[in-house]
Amino acid sequence: MACEADAPLRGVDSARVKRIALLPTPGDPFLISYWLRRFTEWRDRVDALHVCVSWPQEPEVIARITHDVEAAGGRVIHAKTSGPILEHGPAMELLLGSVETTDRLFFTEDDLYINDPNIVSWGFDHVDRACVFVGVPRASMSMELIERLREQYPSGAALWPVVWGRAEDFRTITEPFGARVWYPGEEVKGSGLACVGECSADTFGAASMELREHYGVIEAEYWSPNGRWHHVGSLSTGPFVEDQHLPHAREWKGSWDTRRAWWQRFYDEWPGGLEKQHAAYGAALDRLRATLG
Repeated sequence: MACEADAPLRGVDSARVKRIALLPTPGDPFLISYWLRRFTEWRDRVDALHVCVSWPQEPEVIARITHDVEAAGGRVIHAKTSGPILEHGPAMELLLGSVETTDRLFFTEDDLYINDPNIVSWGFDHVDRACVFVGVPRASMSMELIERLREQYPSGAALWPVVWGRAEDFRTITEPFGARVWYPGEEVKGSGLACVGECSADTFGAASMELREHYGVIEAEYWSPNGRWHHVGSLSTGPFVEDQHLPHAREWKGSWDTRRAWWQRFYDEWPGGLEKQHAAYGAALDRLRATLG
């Protein structure tokens, strides 16, 4: 469905409609500090920022993240200090529960950095016109689904969890926002297909295929043309690489060098505090640097 530039805005009471950015994050305080400094460059394009810290963090880390988020004009609506990890999809669902039905939403990620604030308004403006969702396609699912859906969705049937939409429409989705497994013979909602073998999709994959069945989608690019945003990917966990993953880091050295450079930036540009955690971060960077050579 194409969005017309002069399409009429939906009939809503503008005084009740808010534009809200939603950020699920595991809780790397050094990454979040950098992300929030970048967020202040487009803070005037949203009415609110809601943050969910989804991995257990030390109380002093949560306190610092909360302080930094509030200083940037946002609020932490959930933070874990113990218990199991809250995966990305359930964290998105929790954030969805923090907004009003009339709100317009921009789910973003902590490794996506906005260079042109107009891109934020662009997404919201399309949501308020002929199309309901604006998202970034990807093919993060089983090869069976990729091949069978390639003709219909050449850029990928799934969407990254970087997506604009109306809260009321997000709430119509019945599939989980997290990763999903389908067993042989099970129907993949929104695709018209039943899996031959066992199929799976990454975060927001099943949900995005369901929303495609009912709503129009404007597709944005992962690598934004003209540098309007920079979606780095795979930064959320920080430089703490377990021994069993070091061979993978060596094998994919170019990708890991990029990540290491970003983590180094977060370390170098940290404004101070959390000395123990900052020292551990630096030590992990040194170990990763030695591994990559």
